[in-house]
Amino acid sequence: MKTLRYFANTAFVVSLALFASCSSDSDIEEKADNNENTPTGEYVFSATIEDNEVTRAALNTTDNRMHWETGDKITVFAPIGSSGTSGTVTGTEFTLNPASANSTIGYFTSNTLPTLGSGANYYFAFYPHSANCTFENKDYYVVAEVPTEQEVTDGYTFDKNAMMMMAYAPKDTKQFKFKNVCALIKVTISGNKNGTVKYIKLMSNNEARYLSGKFKVKNTFFNDQLSITAPDQTDRKDVSYVQLEIPASKDDDPVDYYVVARPSAVLNAGFTLLLEGEFKNGSQKIYQRVNKSSRTLEYSKIYDLGEYNVNELPFMDDVVDLDLPTGTIWCTKNIQGGGSTPTTFVSSMYDNGDYYAWGETSQRSNNYSSSNYTLGNDIYQSYTYKTGTTTSGKNLAILKNQYDAAHQIEGGAYCMPTYTQIDELYTKGTVTYYFGNTKYNSNYNGVMVTAANGRYLWLPAGGNLTNSGFQQGAQNAGSKCNYWSRSLYMDDSNYAHTLDFYDGSIDSHDFGGGSAAAWRDRRWCGKNIRPIVKNRGIEIFRQIPNI
Repeated sequence: MKTLRYFANTAFVVSLALFASCSSDSDIEEKADNNENTPTGEYVFSATIEDNEVTRAALNTTDNRMHWETGDKITVFAPIGSSGTSGTVTGTEFTLNPASANSTIGYFTSNTLPTLGSGANYYFAFYPHSANCTFENKDYYVVAEVPTEQEVTDGYTFDKNAMMMMAYAPKDTKQFKFKNVCALIKVTISGNKNGTVKYIKLMSNNEARYLSGKFKVKNTFFNDQLSITAPDQTDRKDVSYVQLEIPASKDDDPVDYYVVARPSAVLNAGFTLLLEGEFKNGSQKIYQRVNKSSRTLEYSKIYDLGEYNVNELPFMDDVVDLDLPTGTIWCTKNIQGGGSTPTTFVSSMYDNGDYYAWGETSQRSNNYSSSNYTLGNDIYQSYTYKTGTTTSGKNLAILKNQYDAAHQIEGGAYCMPTYTQIDELYTKGTVTYYFGNTKYNSNYNGVMVTAANGRYLWLPAGGNLTNSGFQQGAQNAGSKCNYWSRSLYMDDSNYAHTLDFYDGSIDSHDFGGGSAAAWRDRRWCGKNIRPIVKNRGIEIFRQIPNI
């Protein structure tokens, strides 16, 4: 098996099934390097790495020890006083002296030495250097940020700029001994010569549990351990996923990739691993693995999620990851069929598909009217949804599986979206309307929802089927998008929530209103259905098992 360029005998590997940590199979001795390369004439800090730690450059394959590299930079902070003194400190950039490159002891130099305040006896340092990294003097915390989007660079199988380390040095020695700050997620990919997998993505199954974004880290003097917490700031950019972009392999042999995650992340609802292909022609190939057990990611540990052979994985086609907060994966095509005919996706993303009354699993052959709609209140399931520390949640209801037309596809791997998810699609995306004479690519009517990551979702304007004048040809086709959600409208059980667009705005119905909260229609109406992948991101799945 191929190994990471500078990884060997890594410590704290965690198993696929249990995430149980185990000891390193080798101890790394710290040995003094020759001091002939010590630079002179500048302000200098020496820097090593703590024994048995996994770090940015990690362990060299020749001697199982970390080696610094040309171009490495650290940020050095000088407290303005003893701990407890308020204030934010700006760091000073120190650069590795080229003479100590490829050495286990690096000498970092600068023309400026930050001034220690009265009563301060230690300098602090953070790797990698960043102008956005700050130091809170009151508690000696460094505030840093784990990047959400990471990329394999410089021949490594991880983003070395995401491999964060922290250290402190007594003012009389100016010697740093770095500790690794983050957790690493190991995923081994084989059979990827053709570049089928382009992104490795890890998501928390609770969007309030953050894997990237800002955090505070403190290296304590008393037990030489790290203290890590999230900063109390209103401008936090915490995200519930991390993603590593990888290149195609030179061959089909296994390659170990490492995604860096924010430490001390408590994944109370588990996690989801996604292996994603490149977005092209309006869709992606995505493999999804869901683990619902609670897990905690600790600093300086590797969590091994196992090996995945691209040629053997059951990839989903015709799906797209829009990087939505709930992690919802949308399908890129509508559905057709049902009843005696198998339910399938339409052949083209521009096709309207069939029309379904809410809770019916095939298209009707007679009128879509209240007199012909026989489904009662036993087709949906009520539950209480609680968020955060809320003790009293809100009452909601969704269709049961057997009444969800999208759930009939491929063994129930899909379902209709909830109201929360259609609202998220509209509010988080940019909507472009193509109705009437305004057509997409000069041919198609509908709505294009473009996400912040540049990917998009096309919803054809299929119109709807209503009233006694049923005909095989929808009303308002070309001028309206009409899609069912899985959620009941709680103020009146004769209605359900919809995703409807009309003439450059969201549609309003008999209950009036034009906001997302007013998306609703009579259950007997015939509408198109756009499935989602049945995964995390649907609040009901975290409340009622086995739904």
